[in-house]
Amino acid sequence: MVTRSAERGSSLIVAILACALIGAAMGILSQDLTDRQRLFRHEARVIGLTHLGDAALAATLAELAADPSFQGLTTRSVDDGVVASRVTAISPTSLTVSVRAELDGWLGHLEAEVEISEVGPEVRRWRRWTETG
Repeated sequence: MVTRSAERGSSLIVAILACALIGAAMGILSQDLTDRQRLFRHEARVIGLTHLGDAALAATLAELAADPSFQGLTTRSVDDGVVASRVTAISPTSLTVSVRAELDGWLGHLEAEVEISEVGPEVRRWRRWTETG
């Protein structure tokens, strides 16, 4: 026959195990949420850098349409970041536009090969990359 104190002891063990399992599940959930938050922040920075780089490239192309000898944008603040561009002539009708964007300590780079035609500047190729801060 099982005594009343033995039943209380086994109930205590079951309660402790249940608490341990719930704690482990909460720890796993917490880690998952932390990882997702980190990924969302990373994605937000990459999107922000893409936005800044595209805006600087568009502004540079607009200036090139008005003045084909334009040399690039000086460093300036845009939204929460900083952008600049540099135009390098490869030939009389072919240019390289290099854009640098900075946001929250991260750097974004965009490099575009541009042809100057009768209708204005046309992007032929581009590439972008980011560096974490």
